[in-house]
Amino acid sequence: MLSVSGMALFLLSELLIVQLLGLVISTAGSLGVGTNSHTSSHNATSDRRWVNDLLTYFGFPFFIGVSATYWRHSHVGRHHPNPNILNVDHDHDLMPWFSLIRNQFENINGLRRFYYEKLQVIAFIPALLVNGINMQKSGWIYVFKALFKTTQRSKSHWLDLLALVAHLAFWVGIPFLIVPPSQAIWAYPIRIACIGYAMFGVLAPGHFPKEAQSFDSARAREMDFVQLQTSSSINFKPTFIGNFFCSGLQYQIEHHLFPGICHTHYSKVSKLVKQFCQDNGYQHISYSWPRAIWESIQVIKNPKTCQIANKLTSGNLSSA
Repeated sequence: MLSVSGMALFLLSELLIVQLLGLVISTAGSLGVGTNSHTSSHNATSDRRWVNDLLTYFGFPFFIGVSATYWRHSHVGRHHPNPNILNVDHDHDLMPWFSLIRNQFENINGLRRFYYEKLQVIAFIPALLVNGINMQKSGWIYVFKALFKTTQRSKSHWLDLLALVAHLAFWVGIPFLIVPPSQAIWAYPIRIACIGYAMFGVLAPGHFPKEAQSFDSARAREMDFVQLQTSSSINFKPTFIGNFFCSGLQYQIEHHLFPGICHTHYSKVSKLVKQFCQDNGYQHISYSWPRAIWESIQVIKNPKTCQIANKLTSGNLSSA
């Protein structure tokens, strides 16, 4: 209701201050739906699979226009087992436009090297305007590729496509019926741009900062599961209202260790996990939310270095 009522304020009011308020309300509501859908995509909202599927398709493709099957492939299937692993975790790879990892451009010279070292931080914040659109585009491409391959397509891809079309009908079609076309055309990309910024503010702090370490595949294989997940993740602390809209994503460490637990339990689980990490020498870092966002931007200014496997150890393991 927040998202719909906020967009109604934005579309129907002639006062700029009310329009801006409507955008804030709508973005907050959409963020809440998206983060709750994230829990459902891990089958953690309910014990019933069909409930999780229903909420995932409602929240991602219908509500914010992001393919559910693409999300599960990229985030659940690829990111979670391989957090911050170079050339494996696509959520952590912003190339060719940006780089979080110095190793990616160490062998590049000239203007491109200068861009990554000095200029990319200037371009990054404006580029987030298309963050949401890029997520949508990747999802549409993924769905169509799956549907055109008889060996890959399934009922889930058709349901995904149906929800994506319904998304456009609801968020683009209905505004055309109630406001002038020019206003309706601009309303949609503005909404998605705001959602893109909001999602960056929730998703990036968990893995972007330098303390959320990056690894190559060989180094990751040297680590146990807990070490990999805790070393590559950061928690952050929102306000009480922020907790409501983040839906557990502020507990990124606990989420990566126990993705099948509903986010409503993470506040209790976090105390146990923190004590376990302290007792066993694992990293467990928590920042304030503003600092976590700041550190996420700072890593664009000063990219972190990917940890490389010990060649001697890797060689011995290979020989064995």
